[in-house]
Amino acid sequence: MEPKRIQPGSEIKLRYEDKSKKILLKLWDEDGFFKEEELTNFHFTAPSEEGTYIYNIGVRWNFKSATAAVFVIEVKETE
Repeated sequence: MEPKRIQPGSEIKLRYEDKSKKILLKLWDEDGFFKEEELTNFHFTAPSEEGTYIYNIGVRWNFKSATAAVFVIEVKETE
Protein backbone atom coordinates (compact mmCIF):
# COMPACT_ATOMS: atom_id res chain seq x y z
CA MET A 1 0.00 0.00 0.00
CA GLU A 2 1.50 3.31 -1.09
CA PRO A 3 1.33 5.95 1.67
CA LYS A 4 -0.33 9.30 1.06
CA ARG A 5 2.10 12.13 1.94
CA ILE A 6 0.68 14.91 4.11
CA GLN A 7 1.93 17.82 6.21
CA PRO A 8 2.39 17.38 9.98
CA GLY A 9 -0.77 18.31 11.91
CA SER A 10 -3.02 18.25 8.83
CA GLU A 11 -6.72 17.67 9.27
CA ILE A 12 -7.90 14.36 7.78
CA LYS A 13 -11.59 14.21 6.84
CA LEU A 14 -13.61 11.01 6.40
CA ARG A 15 -16.61 10.91 4.05
CA TYR A 16 -19.47 8.42 4.18
CA GLU A 17 -22.80 8.76 2.39
CA ASP A 18 -24.79 7.59 5.43
CA LYS A 19 -24.26 8.93 8.92
CA SER A 20 -22.79 6.27 11.19
CA LYS A 21 -23.52 5.51 14.84
CA LYS A 22 -19.89 4.95 15.82
CA ILE A 23 -16.42 5.51 14.32
CA LEU A 24 -13.41 3.89 15.97
CA LEU A 25 -9.93 5.03 14.89
CA LYS A 26 -6.84 2.94 15.61
CA LEU A 27 -3.37 4.29 14.88
CA TRP A 28 -0.34 2.07 14.31
CA ASP A 29 3.19 3.41 13.84
CA GLU A 30 6.51 1.76 13.00
CA ASP A 31 6.75 0.43 16.57
CA GLY A 32 3.24 -1.07 16.72
CA PHE A 33 -0.11 -0.12 18.24
CA PHE A 34 -0.07 3.49 19.36
CA LYS A 35 -3.53 4.92 20.02
CA GLU A 36 -7.24 4.17 19.83
CA GLU A 37 -10.07 6.67 20.02
CA GLU A 38 -13.72 7.02 19.15
CA LEU A 39 -14.38 9.89 16.75
CA THR A 40 -17.42 12.04 17.46
CA ASN A 41 -17.22 13.64 14.03
CA PHE A 42 -15.71 12.75 10.68
CA HIS A 43 -12.24 14.27 11.03
CA PHE A 44 -9.03 13.94 13.02
CA THR A 45 -5.56 15.51 13.08
CA ALA A 46 -2.47 13.80 11.66
CA PRO A 47 0.53 13.40 13.99
CA SER A 48 2.95 16.32 14.23
CA GLU A 49 6.03 14.08 14.09
CA GLU A 50 7.34 12.93 10.71
CA GLY A 51 7.00 9.23 9.97
CA THR A 52 4.79 6.56 8.45
CA TYR A 53 1.48 5.80 10.19
CA ILE A 54 -1.08 3.09 9.59
CA TYR A 55 -4.73 3.76 10.43
CA ASN A 56 -7.60 1.31 10.87
CA ILE A 57 -11.07 2.83 10.85
CA GLY A 58 -14.08 0.83 12.01
CA VAL A 59 -17.52 2.27 11.26
CA ARG A 60 -20.79 0.93 12.65
CA TRP A 61 -24.25 1.95 11.43
CA ASN A 62 -26.25 -0.54 13.53
CA PHE A 63 -25.65 -3.91 15.21
CA LYS A 64 -25.69 -5.74 11.84
CA SER A 65 -24.00 -3.24 9.54
CA ALA A 66 -20.34 -2.29 9.90
CA THR A 67 -17.22 -1.78 7.79
CA ALA A 68 -13.50 -1.33 8.26
CA ALA A 69 -10.78 0.35 6.21
CA VAL A 70 -7.01 0.63 6.44
CA PHE A 71 -4.86 3.39 5.00
CA VAL A 72 -1.26 4.61 5.33
CA ILE A 73 0.03 8.18 5.54
CA GLU A 74 3.54 9.55 5.46
CA VAL A 75 3.85 12.69 7.55
CA LYS A 76 6.58 14.88 6.10
CA GLU A 77 7.26 18.59 5.69
CA THR A 78 7.05 19.79 2.08
CA GLU A 79 10.47 20.67 0.75
